[in-house]
Amino acid sequence: MKIPFKILSANKYNELIQYQKKNETELNNVSKVIKNIKKKKESIKFSSNSNIQQALKGLHNEILLADEANNLRIWETEGLAIFNNILREKFDTFEALGDSILRKIIEYVNANQGSFFILEEKGPEKLLKQISRIAYGRKKHTEKILELNASITGEVVLNKKSIYLTDVPDSYISIGSGLGEAKPKNIFIFPVHQNEKILGVIEIASFQILKPHVIKFLELLGSYIGASIFNINNTLETQKLLHESQEQTEMLKAQEEELRQNTEELKAIQEEMSKKQNELIRLKDNLESEVTRQTQEINESKNELSLQVKKHDSTLNAIKSNTIYAELSPQGIVLDANQYVCDLFQVTLSEVLGQKRVGFEYHPCFDEGKSISMTTRVPVGKVYKWVRESFTPIMSDHNKVIKIINIAQDITDGKEKEIQLAKSLEEIQTQEEELRQQMEEMNSIQEELHHQKDELFGITNAINQIMGILEFDKEGTIYHANEFMLKVAEQKIENVIHNNIDNFKLDVSDNKSHKELWDTVDKYGKYQRQVINETPNGNAVKFDVNYLPFMNNNNVMTKIICICRPLN
Repeated sequence: MKIPFKILSANKYNELIQYQKKNETELNNVSKVIKNIKKKKESIKFSSNSNIQQALKGLHNEILLADEANNLRIWETEGLAIFNNILREKFDTFEALGDSILRKIIEYVNANQGSFFILEEKGPEKLLKQISRIAYGRKKHTEKILELNASITGEVVLNKKSIYLTDVPDSYISIGSGLGEAKPKNIFIFPVHQNEKILGVIEIASFQILKPHVIKFLELLGSYIGASIFNINNTLETQKLLHESQEQTEMLKAQEEELRQNTEELKAIQEEMSKKQNELIRLKDNLESEVTRQTQEINESKNELSLQVKKHDSTLNAIKSNTIYAELSPQGIVLDANQYVCDLFQVTLSEVLGQKRVGFEYHPCFDEGKSISMTTRVPVGKVYKWVRESFTPIMSDHNKVIKIINIAQDITDGKEKEIQLAKSLEEIQTQEEELRQQMEEMNSIQEELHHQKDELFGITNAINQIMGILEFDKEGTIYHANEFMLKVAEQKIENVIHNNIDNFKLDVSDNKSHKELWDTVDKYGKYQRQVINETPNGNAVKFDVNYLPFMNNNNVMTKIICICRPLN
């Protein structure tokens, strides 16, 4: 007759028992840790130094660091997007730009007040002029001029570096609020620049310490604001030059009209002289005097006209020396160009003249004397450049377009920053997807651990149903016996636990003491024999007995496990 059970080796059984106890505790702890990680708790207690616990601890730290870094990137990206939208707006004055930017900076970094200074050059002297000051959400109408060598703010311009003051003297600044008079202790002063050129300075005052990511954000923002100021400068300068040119043109037209009228008057006088020759002779002296006077006025008008033309030429030269300038035919053929055009397209002047302007298309509004402006992407060798340009038609006396003035600015740097910002947003979305996949992997690991726990419990339960188990230490003290062992040996638990193995003889013919058993198992690694045990009720039970060692982590035997398989 075959007995329906599976025989396991002592080592396998010992591993299963220890694996079960260890994994039950470990699984419970791991389950709690995983739940806390799912909840994104910052403080989690790890109860052991197991590989799984340490892996989860490292994963938890990585998730927290990733969340923090992701939040900072989102904060910076959203901030740059907000300010980029503001800087895209059209501002007619620096004051309007300063108020809008400064108010949003104070709000975004949770500061209390700020000041915006623009660098002005008056001859050889450079000064900082305050264009905006905001305190507690209200605009302060104050005027302030700072010398570079006489202020901390000026040091930022001279050194081209930010200054962060964290222990500001009470006499440095005073802020009035609805709660009374308050003096912030933290002031961050950073430059507003276009590339390496300083265009202004912004001061931000706060009662709280500014964190490093806020300082980094403000310094980066300084370049964005500088690009906007640089564009406004160019726009205002261009508008000024165009306005002067228009005024000069109107003046020239008025002088031409005056000259025409004078000519007509002279013709009328000549006709009158022909009719009244006798009267002219009589009035000869007076007429000669009058003619001399008018001739002098005409000469003066001519001289003045010549000066206006020279001034107009100077204005045009100023435009040519500061912007990309070209004169085109109505068909787009380059008639004239300055060095900036050559630098943009990386060609010589001879290679440009007579060629069609890249990307030019004749617009119907030119026939009405109207200008157009646009942002264009033009090829330069193997790369592309971004330019903001305008096309202005020059009309003939018969309202025909005789040529077109093309004025442009290279905005490649600003446009590439805008494109890079869009790429940063895509990278953040990719990182969020990776984090989601990691969470799914953790869920799979947790399910697998639960499955192993259930399987181990089933194996242990099956062993306890078909085999007797006894465990005793080096002193021979029994401290574990399963129910199957007690049942076949017809013993009560209280007569076995904490009793000596010498008093619980499985074989009356075996005279080995617990010390001899211990030495035998320690020496040979096991001790096996078949025994006949006589129960207290007089029944004889035949066993196949295996004495197996239980080793600790230091490979030292700490107890003996006795596995008894009944043979009848």
